[in-house]
Formats: sequence, C-alpha cells, structure tokens
Amino acid sequence: MFRSILVLLLAFAVCPVKGALLNFTFSQAVTGGTITGEIDGLNSTGTSTPTEIIITSQPSGYPDAAPISLLASGYGFLGTDNNFTVTGGAITGADVLIYKTVAGGNYQGYVFDFTSAAFGVSNENGIFEATSGLTVLLSNTNTSGFAGTIYTPVPEPRKTALIFLLAGLGLFGARKLHGRISLKTQTVLIK
Repeated sequence: MFRSILVLLLAFAVCPVKGALLNFTFSQAVTGGTITGEIDGLNSTGTSTPTEIIITSQPSGYPDAAPISLLASGYGFLGTDNNFTVTGGAITGADVLIYKTVAGGNYQGYVFDFTSAAFGVSNENGIFEATSGLTVLLSNTNTSGFAGTIYTPVPEPRKTALIFLLAGLGLFGARKLHGRISLKTQTVLIK
C-alpha cells in the first residue's frame, strides 16, 4: 500500500503541468543603477503576455517608487508590444513596452528589448518618459537588445514540492533503517 501511494506521489510531482504559468525575475543595468523585478504568468512555452510585471528596485528619481506592480497601478501595454517568448523554461525573446499617462499628458514606462520607429528606438531595455508627441524627455535605457536584460526563472512549486517530498522520504527511510539497526543491536546484547 505504501509503495502504491509513493509511486502516485512521485508521478504527480515529476509530471509537468501542461500550460503551466511561469514566473521570472529580471535585472537591467542602466545609468545610475539597476532595475530589478518580476515577470509573472508567462506560458511555459511559446509567446505570451505576462499577468503582471513588478518593479522591485530602480535608480532613484522616478515618479513611481519601487516596489510597484505595474498592471495593478494603471500601466498598460502598447498595442501588440506585450509579449515574451519562453522556450525550454527560459525567456528567449521579448518585445514589451508597458506605460501609463502621467502629468501633462506625458508617458512613462518600461521597455524590454523594445524596437519602435515611432519612438525612434531600437533594442531598448529600461525606463523612459516621453511627451504625447513622442518626444523623449528621459531615457535611462541600455541598447543591448535581448542581452540587455538578465532573466532568471523562479522555481516552479512542483519542483520545490518534489524536493521536499524526496527529502521527507529520505528522512523516513533513514529513521526506519536506524530503527532496524537499533533493534538488531539490542537483540544481540540481550543474547
């Protein structure tokens, strides 16, 4: 009975969930510091739009202080510039501009490997502010293209659960083995 339950638990823990959503942390080097954060809710394969982008730290002097959840704070994506590509559990492509309208009708936002003829930018990563006429007022970006942002996968809950499951089984097995050794030792001493 115990072995049947063990086999079912292991099968559940190691089987990937089809269509599972993945989360990543990111880091972009810009003038005066680094922008760090999270990209949440990407499909496990293919191109998809995140369910949230969170800025956890950034250089000082920007209207929205970190930490900030962008979509929850009124930011939105520019048209179809809203996707990341995931292959083999890693982000392998990006084309994202997430922004909001601020005082005076200007725009401020964040970009990930963003290219736009309208904005006159190519392969930008970082923070920007522009007028409604698309004149750039502030651009704290790097132009390193996809390599300008470092993406790190956040461990999936199932992988973490598997590690705890295997550790628990190892402790259980060690305790059971220790009990058998102790019992045999006591038996020998009594004889």
